[in-house]
Amino acid sequence: MFYIGAGSEKKLAHPDRPTNNYGYDDDRGDYLVVQRDHLGYRYEVLDSLGKGSFGQVLSCRDHATGQSVAIKIIRNKKRFHHQALIEIKILDNLRQWVRILLYYPSQLYLFGL
Repeated sequence: MFYIGAGSEKKLAHPDRPTNNYGYDDDRGDYLVVQRDHLGYRYEVLDSLGKGSFGQVLSCRDHATGQSVAIKIIRNKKRFHHQALIEIKILDNLRQWVRILLYYPSQLYLFGL
C-alpha cells in the first residue's frame, strides 16, 4: 500500500444499491473521479486528461515509483470490455516492438525506417 488518498472527498459505496458500481460510476458507466483519491492504493488522481465514448484518461502520480502516469479507465459496460482487451493487445505488441528496436537498432531497415 503506497497511497490512501487521505484528505480527498471520497465517495462512499452504497452496498444497498449495486447498480452503477455501488455509486462509484455514473449512469453511462464512467468512473466518478475524485481529485487526490487513490486508485488501487498506489496511484493518486491528479487531474482528468480527457473523456470520450470509450472511457476517460486520468493524470496520476505513481507512489511506488514517483513517476507521473496516465491511466485509462474504460467505461463499466460489457460492450467496452472486449474493445479494451483488443487495445491492450495492440499496446503490448507496440511495447514489444519498441523493445526489439531499442536492442537491435540495425534492424530498423526491416521496417523502412
